[in-house]
Amino acid sequence: MKHLLLTGKPGVGKTTLIQKIVDLLVSTGRTTQGFYTQEVRVNGSRTGFDVIFLDGSSPCPLARSVDNTSISQQQQRLPKVGKYLVQVTDFERHAVPALMVTSDKECFVIVDEIGKMELFSSRFKQAVVKLFDKSNVTVVGTIPGGGRSNVPTFVKSVKEQSGVSVVEITRENRNSVFPQLSAFLGL
Repeated sequence: MKHLLLTGKPGVGKTTLIQKIVDLLVSTGRTTQGFYTQEVRVNGSRTGFDVIFLDGSSPCPLARSVDNTSISQQQQRLPKVGKYLVQVTDFERHAVPALMVTSDKECFVIVDEIGKMELFSSRFKQAVVKLFDKSNVTVVGTIPGGGRSNVPTFVKSVKEQSGVSVVEITRENRNSVFPQLSAFLGL
């Protein structure tokens, strides 16, 4: 197995584990690139999600919540997941290039998340497929948990890629699974 995908319910700690893995990769001198997502909160309420880049460049919006009574015509054209409008154009302009590996050097590419919002971008899906085809790349990412009927077809196909190990993160194992994950990655 070469690639590692974390799955589990929302809020269980997948992104926190991804951040710990990134910290370990960086501290051991490994080449990393990619991104993770982070909640945007205003006055304690979640108002959206931003993409945070490992190279330190400015975050870009992935999605923002909207009041259905005040949606502009332009916003009406944006895809929606729950109460969030997905900012596909910004995501493609900024996040997809972060997944482009141009070196032949060994590289760990972080993709948090391969989920419903990100999958509105066909360019994102193409970039993810290319990552799994590169012999010098190890993908470390997150995918949504849930029953089989809730999992997008693209996510199912990613899970079936050669060399992919999927680890379910739960409230019970989230504080003890990190050594297993780092050992899997050879860290």
